Amino acid sequence: MILAGDIGGTKTVLAVFDEAGDRLNLVREEVYPSASAASLEELGIKFLETVGRPAVRAACFGVAGAVVDGRAKATNLPWQIDEAVLSSALGITPVRLLNDLEAAAYGVLVLPPESLHTLQDGTPPKGGGTMALIAAGTGLGEAILPWDGQVHRVMASEGGHVDFGPRNELEAALWEYLRWEFGHVSWERVLSGPGFMNIYHFLRRHRKLVEPSWLTDEIKAGTPSAVVSQAGLAGKDPVCAETVVLFIWRSRRWPWVACSSAAASRRRCCRRSRWRRSSTPSPRRGAWPRSSGTFPSTSSWTLAHRCWARPPTPAPCSRAGPMSVAARRPRSQGCSVLGRRGLY
Repeated sequence: MILAGDIGGTKTVLAVFDEAGDRLNLVREEVYPSASAASLEELGIKFLETVGRPAVRAACFGVAGAVVDGRAKATNLPWQIDEAVLSSALGITPVRLLNDLEAAAYGVLVLPPESLHTLQDGTPPKGGGTMALIAAGTGLGEAILPWDGQVHRVMASEGGHVDFGPRNELEAALWEYLRWEFGHVSWERVLSGPGFMNIYHFLRRHRKLVEPSWLTDEIKAGTPSAVVSQAGLAGKDPVCAETVVLFIWRSRRWPWVACSSAAASRRRCCRRSRWRRSSTPSPRRGAWPRSSGTFPSTSSWTLAHRCWARPPTPAPCSRAGPMSVAARRPRSQGCSVLGRRGLY
């Protein structure tokens, strides 16, 4: 048998697999809150005792962090993980550590077709091509799968820690807010579960809108990011809705955004780079949308920002009706998404 693990900042997934030729069959899988243990060794021993101490010939763990010389410091956990220490504690030889997205990338290469879901129909490039693997969770993980002409190679990456680059006045204000909060502002501070809440807290302060009591109660009782996103999608709170939109914008390089009003007949699909500037001044310095255009006037919050200055509604683009948020890429290219961890 083989022991495998996915070590994240929020949860740790451990599983044992039975070898059947070139295939691995899942025997048992358990999910543990990462914060429930002081070390990976503690969770590993607990898991092996749960499954009855099977004969395991090798173990491999994907860790959210850089792996250097068989050692890793988990990015969002107070864990120091060492291959030799793990091997001794678990009684397994060999034990290997990989970056978590590096481990996921190896898994992508052997996934069966039924594990893929097509987002946009198209014809994949002939002979293979370089792929990117991105996973936004407790942190922002990234891996690269370059095509060497014959096979895909796997390259670990800590790309989630590169500098966040604002593109307009609102995002510049977000960057400054995060800089005062954390010092270095990386993409992970924006595109992750905690990053989603960073955007929310910034917008709540930037818009100077008091958080409703019902929302405060729901955030305390549940998962904050889930509560905020659900409230935004339902149009129950303007700051929550704006948080969802800004998060989606930053997670996609070429987004098209569906902007709709309360009346279906007034729906418009507008490309954000073509939005007209408002002739009416914004209510305060730095307020959206001074630097990047205006949003269609809307009396409901359906994944569109409210117009602070109530500007004229921009002319519709050539594509009638609402559109889902989707990357603007050539029709000839296909895009797949993995069910559990994959391309988003």
